[in-house]
Amino acid sequence: MISDFRTAVDSFVERLRSNEGFKDAILTHPWIATPDEHTEEILEDTIPVFAASSSPSKVFGLLEQAALTSKNLSHWYSQIFARVLPANPDRATSILIQMMKSDSYETSQTAAGLFASVAAVRPQELMDAIGAAVLSKERSLRFLFRKFPITLLPDTVVLQWLDKNGLEGARLLARHVPGPFVGANGPELNPVTRFILENYGNDDLVFSSWFAGMHSGGAFAGSIADHMEQRAARAEPFLNFPIEAVRRWAVIEMNYAAENAENFRMSEEEFF
Repeated sequence: MISDFRTAVDSFVERLRSNEGFKDAILTHPWIATPDEHTEEILEDTIPVFAASSSPSKVFGLLEQAALTSKNLSHWYSQIFARVLPANPDRATSILIQMMKSDSYETSQTAAGLFASVAAVRPQELMDAIGAAVLSKERSLRFLFRKFPITLLPDTVVLQWLDKNGLEGARLLARHVPGPFVGANGPELNPVTRFILENYGNDDLVFSSWFAGMHSGGAFAGSIADHMEQRAARAEPFLNFPIEAVRRWAVIEMNYAAENAENFRMSEEEFF
């Protein structure tokens, strides 16, 4: 039975090989005819097998090519990246930075998801690479205005970089640090946020960048008026905070809600 099946398969394959129409169909397939235009589709179907059977350097090469050419990376990308990361963390860091600088929003979002894994093994190198990218004269506005999870890096690494790069570094990182929060002991700041605001919070560019960063990339559902009042309520405990920039932020949030929340609520009631 098995031998008969094998004979039938061999016969079928031989007929395909001798069929000119089949050859033409293969040669004109988009993956064969124009592979550079179909990188993402090829990756989708082949990278799991390729990664399992190939050397790490080849896999890194494929990941690098995809990061540079694909606008919407396959769901396999993150899994393969995590699998080969230990083989060459430095190259993985380089690829991550390329992804963060990509013109593709989707690619930069994929990079944000990979940030923690690279930060865990190459925190200093990743901070240095981010720092070089934000300080570069050739940096893109897209890169500057996107937010990346800087708090996943050790505080000491980020603080050392800020100490070295002073006011310019603070202006560039301020939008990426978290806002105030109420902890177990009351109103508090992340250590990196505290360093920036204690040392440079009176600089208008630092303050505006930090303020804009807190309101960037977020989303909410429901009433705009309610959202404003919730922001004001979160800010109120910081009215007497020892850092002037934080007090300034709290006053702005509360005044904006007081001046605008009721108007928004009336508009919402009329509309709905």
